[in-house]
Amino acid sequence: MPGRGPDIELIGRAEYRAPFRRACDSALARGALTFALVLGVPGGQSVGELRAQETPAPGSTVSGFLQGGGAGSSLGGGAVVFLTAGAGIHLGRGIRAWGEGRTMARELEPSGSRPLLLRFGYGGVGMEWRHGVGPVQPSAAVLAGAGHARVRSQITGVEVASENSLIVEPSLALWTLPHPMWSAGVGGGYRWVSPVDRLPGVAPRGLRGWTLSILVRLQQRP
Repeated sequence: MPGRGPDIELIGRAEYRAPFRRACDSALARGALTFALVLGVPGGQSVGELRAQETPAPGSTVSGFLQGGGAGSSLGGGAVVFLTAGAGIHLGRGIRAWGEGRTMARELEPSGSRPLLLRFGYGGVGMEWRHGVGPVQPSAAVLAGAGHARVRSQITGVEVASENSLIVEPSLALWTLPHPMWSAGVGGGYRWVSPVDRLPGVAPRGLRGWTLSILVRLQQRP
């Protein structure tokens, strides 16, 4: 029929294009699947489920803090002051992880016949569990790491001996939060140090001791 020419032509084009479009859609689907596998997207999970895994749960937002202060400690039969500095993150639900370093404010003269000076410092990583939401919060923490001690002559200044050791220091503390941006705490603990045997004037367990710390933390506003 002369009046149906254009319609027949359009139908013919649509029928010709349908298989081509299906082939293209199939190729795109295979390409998307291959791309997802290359990126390591787990199978059987929707995009919403993957986003839910990436989004922190309420109350578990990660934020950071800086920490500094001082600690009095028994050491080598005497008393010393350590200066401390560190940084860490809040992991949520009262849990915090941090790294910290401590060094003696001044050298200590150990017991012995020769005039010697002892310098000791240590550091490591720690975990803290804080309880409560009020203005005063108790906490329990443990710091684990390594320390380095050296002994030098008071006369010549030459190093006589040095030794590395392992450190574990559990502690309890009370924290107060006078401002959202900072908090202060006071606590006590015990520094366990692996025995040393190459430091003149220092007993094998002479680097162990009790600690009393005063700390201040500057933290991000939640």
